Parts: sequence; structure tokens; C-alpha cells
Amino acid sequence: MNLVVKDGRIVDVEGADGPSNRGLLCVKGRSASFDFVDSPERIRTPLIKNPETGAFEPADWDTALDLVAERFTGIRNTYGGEALAGFACSRSTNEDIYMLQKMVRTVFHSNNTDNCARV
Repeated sequence: MNLVVKDGRIVDVEGADGPSNRGLLCVKGRSASFDFVDSPERIRTPLIKNPETGAFEPADWDTALDLVAERFTGIRNTYGGEALAGFACSRSTNEDIYMLQKMVRTVFHSNNTDNCARV
């Protein structure tokens, strides 16, 4: 797909021409791919809860990802892979959903994966 940018903002998206799509996009490609990119409500940095104050505080990506990996590994090692699951939202692309289910099965050691991308 090709993004249409005006004044530094994504304003539209066009399907790249191909034999299977003939330049067309699915509903997610037409709207969900850019509508929320510049939303003022979008979280743009990782947040980690401070155990002392209970407030969420900005963190760098390496710290946040290390914490998530540590917590997921701890749950898996303590309770088994079936204690974990992965769910993708309806705005996820097929490629994102594939990668999520692959991670759940290979890293979590679980088959508990689903998505609501049925539009």
C-alpha cells in the first residue's frame, strides 16, 4: 500500500497494484491503517507502573521489553505455557496476527491464541 502524506500527516492510503488485489484494499487497509496514527490519545512511549506510587511512568523501550520478557518467562516457568495467551485486535493485519500466534506457540509454549479480525 502507498500512504498519501500531506503536510507531514497521513491523509489517505492507496492499494499497491498487484495480481491478487488489483489495486484494492480491504476495510482495514482503507481506514484502520492510518486513522489512529496521529491520534492525540495514542500512547507513544512505554509506561511502567511504579510499585511505590502506583503511577505509570515513561520508560525506554529496552527497559520495557526486558520487563515484559522477564514477567512472561516467569509465568511460563512457574505455571506452564497454558497460563499464557495471545489475542490480536481487529485492527491487526494478517501478518501481525501470524507473528503473534507464532510467538504464542513457540515462546509461550501455548496454543491459546485468537483474534477478532473477522471483518
